[in-house]
Amino acid sequence: MLTMCSILICTAILGGAGIYACQSVTTRDADKIMNLTAEDEATILDGQFKLMADSVDVMASDAVRELSDYSLLKDNLYVRSYLYNLDSVFNESAAKDDRILAYYYHLNPDYAASDAGFVFRRSPKTGSFQSQLVPDLKKYLSTDPEVSWYFTAHYAQRGIFTNPHYDDYHECEVISYLFPVYFEKHEIGVIGLDLDFSSIAESLDAVSPYDDSFAFLVDQSDKIVYSKDDSHIGINLFDVNQDLGREVRASAGVGRLIRYETEDRTVWFSSWRRLENGMRIVVTAPYESVYRYRNQLISLLVYGVILILFVSFLVTTFIANHIVHPIQKLTNGARAIADGNLQVVLKPDTNDEIRVLTESIDIMEKKLNEHIEKVRELAYRDPLTGVRSKTAYKDEVSKLQKVMEDRVFDFAIVVCDLNHLKLVNDNFGHETGDEYIINSCYMLCQTFKRSPVYRIGGDEFVVILTKHDFEEREELCQKLFEHMQESCLRYKDPESRISIAYGVAEYFAHAEKPLTDYQELFRIGDERMYEKKKEMGGGRR
Repeated sequence: MLTMCSILICTAILGGAGIYACQSVTTRDADKIMNLTAEDEATILDGQFKLMADSVDVMASDAVRELSDYSLLKDNLYVRSYLYNLDSVFNESAAKDDRILAYYYHLNPDYAASDAGFVFRRSPKTGSFQSQLVPDLKKYLSTDPEVSWYFTAHYAQRGIFTNPHYDDYHECEVISYLFPVYFEKHEIGVIGLDLDFSSIAESLDAVSPYDDSFAFLVDQSDKIVYSKDDSHIGINLFDVNQDLGREVRASAGVGRLIRYETEDRTVWFSSWRRLENGMRIVVTAPYESVYRYRNQLISLLVYGVILILFVSFLVTTFIANHIVHPIQKLTNGARAIADGNLQVVLKPDTNDEIRVLTESIDIMEKKLNEHIEKVRELAYRDPLTGVRSKTAYKDEVSKLQKVMEDRVFDFAIVVCDLNHLKLVNDNFGHETGDEYIINSCYMLCQTFKRSPVYRIGGDEFVVILTKHDFEEREELCQKLFEHMQESCLRYKDPESRISIAYGVAEYFAHAEKPLTDYQELFRIGDERMYEKKKEMGGGRR
C-alpha cells in the first residue's frame, strides 16, 4: 500500500509537472511566434510603403528642379513645357515598377490654371501609361472623389497614405501616396501615386503562424481596411472587441500578446505592430490552434499516467523496485522543461510503460525545440543578405562580454561600413542599392569564410574573428582590400564595384590590462573604420 501511495503521488507530480511544462512553454512559444510574425510582416510592409514614398519623393524633387520660378506657373505656355518635361521623367520612374498603376500631378490653382496637371494610368492591355482627363478643381467640391486626393494632401501639408480603395479603371484595389510639392515655401501642387494593393494583400494573406490564423490592417481611425475575410473590412476594431481596440490604440508601436473573446464566444490571441505610415498590422489566431499541440501533449501525458497506474496496481512490488527512480528523473526533467531548459536529455532506464511516458515527454521537448528553432531562424537571419541579423549579434555580444570578463580566449572584431550606398541609392535606385549591399556582404563572407558575419544596420556589418582567422586577421583584411580593388577594376556596374571601410579591434585575454567592456572594444573598431573611410576618400577606386 505504501508503495502504491508513493507511486500515486509520484505519478500525480509527474503529470502535473508535465502539464505545467506544456502550459508555460507553449504560452511563451506562442508569445514569441505571434510577436515575431507581426514584427516580420511589419518590416516587409514598411519596406513596400517606404519604396512607394521614396518614388514620390524623387518625383517631387524632379518637379521642383524643373521649375525655375513659381510665378511662371501663370504662363500657360511655360506650364505646358514644364508639365511635358515632367511627364517623361515621371513616366520613366513609374515604368520601372509594374505595381505602379497610376501617377498624377495637379498644380495649385492659386498659382496656375485650375485644370493644369496630368493624370496617367497604366493600360491593362498594353502595360504602358495612358494620359487621362485632368479634373478642373474649381468645378468640384473638395470632398468629391474626383479631386479629394488633391485636397487630402493639400490640407495635411505632408505626405500621406490613403486606405486601400477600389479603382474602377483597373478593377482592383489600390493604395495611394499623396505628397504636396513646395517651392520656396509655396505649395505649387500635389503629386500622387497609385500602387496595386494585391502585392500587399498577398503578403498579408500569407501570414499564418497557426492554423486558421490571419493578419489584417487597421487605419489610424481604428477601422479594419484589409482582411482576408471580406466581412471584417470596414468594421471598427472596437466593435470586434473593446479590449483589443484599446490595446491596439494605446500601443506606441510594439504590441503585447492579448487574449480576447468575440461575440460568438470564440477565444483569440492577437499581436500587432504600428507601421511607419500610421497603420497597424494585427496578427490573430484562434485559441484552439495555438494550444492544439499542447492539448495533444497533455492527452499523451494523461494516457501515460493511466497506463502507469494500471500496471502499478497489478505489479506493485515490481514497480516499487523499478519505477521510483525513473519517475524521479522524469519529474526533474519535466520541471527543467517548465523552467525553460529544453536541452534536457531523457533516456528511459526500463522497457515498460515508463519508457512510453519518457518518449512522450521527449517528443514534446523536441517539438518545442523545433518551434523555437523556427522562431530563432526568423529572428537571427537578415532577410536581405541571409547573414546573421542584429538580434543574433546582440546575443553574441552578451557571450563575448562574458568571455572578456572571464579572460577566456583572444578574439577580434572587424567593424565594416559600406561606402557610397547613399550615392548608389540616389543615382541608381534602391533595388541597385540592395544589390550593392548583397554583393558587399558576399565579399565579406568569401573573405572571412570561417567567421560569422552580422548585419547590424542598413550598411553596417561586424565580423567576429577567433582561432585561425584571428591569427591571420591582417592577411584577411588585406585580402578584403584586394578583392575590393579587383571588383572596381573588373566591373562597371555600380552594384558590383564594392567599397567597404573597415576597422579591426583586438581583444587579448592574457594582456596585462585587457579590456573588460565590449562596447569599448567596438568603439575602437568603429574609430579605426572611420579612419579607414577617410583614408579611402569616399571614392571608388
